[in-house]
Amino acid sequence: MPEWLRSYPQLLRSAVQVTLTYRGRLLFMFAGALFPMLLLFVWLTVASESSTLPGWDAGRFVSYYLAAVVVNDITASEISWSFDADLRTGELAAKLLRPFPVFHQYVATEAGSRLVTVPIFGAVLVVLTVAVPMVAFPSGFASLVAALVAAAVAFVLAVLMSSTFALVGFWTTQSGNVYMLWWGLGAFVSGWIAPLALMPSWLQHTAELLPFRYALGFPVELALGVETGSAIGGFAIAFAWIAAFIVLYALLWRRGIRHFQAVSG
Repeated sequence: MPEWLRSYPQLLRSAVQVTLTYRGRLLFMFAGALFPMLLLFVWLTVASESSTLPGWDAGRFVSYYLAAVVVNDITASEISWSFDADLRTGELAAKLLRPFPVFHQYVATEAGSRLVTVPIFGAVLVVLTVAVPMVAFPSGFASLVAALVAAAVAFVLAVLMSSTFALVGFWTTQSGNVYMLWWGLGAFVSGWIAPLALMPSWLQHTAELLPFRYALGFPVELALGVETGSAIGGFAIAFAWIAAFIVLYALLWRRGIRHFQAVSG
């Protein structure tokens, strides 16, 4: 086993401690989870005034956005901004000197924070599912396992996307904004703004080929039992995008690190 892989548990423990230390950041993160609730209220209003949403009653919308909050917490990566800050302050040079690949240092930080936040969001989701009759998820074991696996795949894909766009920082100071633009456009086909099942058919087909759905909407759809066509096909596309971003990250890293010069404020 590589030395850096054996060091992962310690890095995860450090990330957990940092997350618990900065409680204000945790509160800010939980406050950000209220955004999908605004979208939920919009769709509840639409559902109450329209009969053109077959299969989508108030309970389905509430369940969808509650699951979306949990999945979003899993996949909302901050690597692009962290990497940009490290470039500006020279902290990246210190990371390069450590006997641990830079990529995995950022991944461990992201994974460690999830070890704190995901159980909290997950516990809230379980309580609401038990206490609120309108909140319902398929009870089948296969659906649950598929949703959990899809959430893990979504985390990997989101981390790779954020890491790849972070490397744009080797050539521009606007890498964070470029990533925000990327995800801003992707929000419409990720299932975040609205369930893809309610989108026009041409947009649904487009979303099935893009990575955004597999970083958010796909796990939610599996959790709710929403018709997704072939789940195996969905996983295949997700893994294809993961492979593509691995290759792109490797190419950008090799080119970008040659031009890196450590600076400090």
